[in-house]
Parts: sequence; C-alpha cells; structure tokens
Amino acid sequence: MCDEDSTADGVPGARRATAAVGRRALQELGVCLTGAVSGLGAYGGGVYLLDPDGEALELAVFTGLPPQFAGPWRRIRVDAPVGVAEAVRERELVWVGDTQEMARRYPRTALILPYRLAFACLPLEGDGRVHGALFVNWAGSRPGSLAADERDRLRAAASVLGRVLAHTAAAGEPVRTADEALVL
Repeated sequence: MCDEDSTADGVPGARRATAAVGRRALQELGVCLTGAVSGLGAYGGGVYLLDPDGEALELAVFTGLPPQFAGPWRRIRVDAPVGVAEAVRERELVWVGDTQEMARRYPRTALILPYRLAFACLPLEGDGRVHGALFVNWAGSRPGSLAADERDRLRAAASVLGRVLAHTAAAGEPVRTADEALVL
C-alpha cells in the first residue's frame, strides 16, 4: 500500500524526491541570501516567492532575524501596502532609509516595526517574469541613502536569485515555500 508521500504521478518516492529538491533549492537561495546580506553589511534579509496564483508572496527563507519574525510576514498579498509587494508590482527597487519615510509610505508596517531600520526590496525576475522578492534590512543608524555600489550589489543579488528561480521553473521544478520559512 502506497501512502501520499511514496507515490506521485505513479512514480514511487516522487513526492519525497520533489520535497528534497525543494529543500535543496531553498538552501541554495539561502546561501545567496546570506552572501548578499553579509556583503552589504546588513543585519538581515529574506526571499519571498510568488505563489502559483500570482496573488501573494510567501516567505521562503530569511536570515539575521528571530524566527518569530516570520509570523505576521509569512504571506503578503501582492496588492498590500508593503515594500516587498510594491517591489513586485512596480518591478523596481524600493528603498526606505529611515523611520519617517517608513511611517509616510507604509504606516501599518511602521506600527508593527517601531524600531529604527532601513530596508531595500527588489523583485526577483527571470525569463521575463517576476518570481518573488528580496528584502534586506539595516540598522536605522546607517546613512539614509543607498550608495551606488550598494544598489549595484543589491541588483546583482536579485538578478542571481531571479535566474535561479527562473531556471528551476523552466526545468519543471519551481521552488516553493515549505510549511515553515527556512531560518538561517
């Protein structure tokens, strides 16, 4: 007798194999993410993946933040007034350099995150479509604007992540979030 995990599409072990591929892909995204966060001198960041319907972003992997962080940010509608959703909708970098700008642009987020921070969000694009979003957080004590080299490094990291996601999707194995976000 086969259980749900042991057979998929008539192939024994296929679901387990797909889950293993998904975990490996999430770990690879995590390696790219931690490199980007470290290289930018940031304290944390994460990768959101666009759900199959294209209506929501799901937190897949994050680093430098406590596991409890994921709770209210686990799933975000693409039409929500938050930075990662705006980056996906507008297909451009979103930068918030201080608490005043956050309160002006994203008042609900400012209420939930009442401490000083700066963040950047970028869409993860590949093969002409958006696959998700990258966010990176810095302490609010950093300068209020991004330097040109920081923008370049952010765009390079988003480009690599977008290509990885596009490649796995084209191979018929799109990366999907796990039941819980991978915390590094």
